[in-house]
Amino acid sequence: MTNPYPSDKPATPAPWKQPLIYITLMLLGSTLTLVGTQVLSRSPNLSTSTQQTSTTVSALPSSATAPLVPTSNDSFVSQVVQNVGPAVVRIDASRIVTQQVPDIFNDPFFRRFFGGATPMPQEREVRGSGSGFIINEEGMILTNAHVIEGTDIVDVTLKDGRTLEGKVLGTDPVTDVAVVKIEGENLPTVKLGNSDTLQPGEWAIAIGNPLGLDNTVT
Repeated sequence: MTNPYPSDKPATPAPWKQPLIYITLMLLGSTLTLVGTQVLSRSPNLSTSTQQTSTTVSALPSSATAPLVPTSNDSFVSQVVQNVGPAVVRIDASRIVTQQVPDIFNDPFFRRFFGGATPMPQEREVRGSGSGFIINEEGMILTNAHVIEGTDIVDVTLKDGRTLEGKVLGTDPVTDVAVVKIEGENLPTVKLGNSDTLQPGEWAIAIGNPLGLDNTVT
């Protein structure tokens, strides 16, 4: 009679399967041994390669600390300012502007309803300032035409604190250039360059007195 309930005893493998299991385990162990030997034999090369890579990376300069210009030229801007700055002047100009009466006050229909009294033209003083630079010892100054527009006499202030009266000699509104002359001794000067020799990408330094702020450098 067959027992309907299974036995709790683990099943014993067949005798012919045991040698096959032993052979498989031996082959697996040999394979792992060969792979480990090859990895260990190559590890010195990997270590050397890692050291070379580290050396190469550490030899490169950091872009965050690299200077924008060569170290030998770090002070070229300050040198230019020291050489050219004293010849840059501030120019203060003032002129009288007359405010015309609107045409509507001369209209007969308007005067009929609001009376015949016509307001008088009003005058007001307009002040402006700008920059210029002395180009020779005779006191010739180049500036912008819009700075001295509408006036013949201006006040010129030098970097050393002297304020001299300047006379407008001529203007060219098309190129926005004007010439002013001052009288003084020991005037600092600056030499004009040649624009034909300029190249794209060269440094440009602006020295002046924008909006009355003296001795600015950009």
